[in-house]
Amino acid sequence: MIIFNLLGAVFFLILVMASFLIQHFFGKWGPVDPVGDFVLGSLTVLLDGGYRATCFREQGRWRFLSPSTGGHLFFIPVWGFGVVWILVGCYALATDRAQEYARHEAFMSETVRLLEGTVELLEGVKTREEWEAAEERVEQCQRRLRELPRFYRTLSDSDRRRLQQESGERIARVAHDLSLLVARLRLLRE
Repeated sequence: MIIFNLLGAVFFLILVMASFLIQHFFGKWGPVDPVGDFVLGSLTVLLDGGYRATCFREQGRWRFLSPSTGGHLFFIPVWGFGVVWILVGCYALATDRAQEYARHEAFMSETVRLLEGTVELLEGVKTREEWEAAEERVEQCQRRLRELPRFYRTLSDSDRRRLQQESGERIARVAHDLSLLVARLRLLRE
């Protein structure tokens, strides 16, 4: 039993390569990017639907569903995957999913910048006066680190995994460096 045909596999590979090329040339493209979903969904429909529309005209409308007149994967015409892709983009656009993810990503980026900037500031501290001047920044970092667990609880599982993968290790490393510097500087103060 064959679950795909060669044309379906070729169309699928073309779309995967197009996805990687778009990501490479236009930057990061998240799983909740409605524009990317529309582009690749439309490309899928145009590629397979266009092939089916121009070839096998003698088979009538059946050619849009027949596995022998175009690409299919798992007994589903490839253009059907494109329609689903477009619908996912519509859902993401209608539910403001892309902007929500962008806000989450911005929070994590701001946290990383705050922590890294504070570590850099503290590495240059040599005197008690410099430490006292930097204490407010340290308190701001500590507040942000206390907010992180609450922030993580508001995320969906997929967003949590993705943000953890993108920023989690970096935040953990910088937070560790920050705690070591704060401990060292507190000894300097005493």
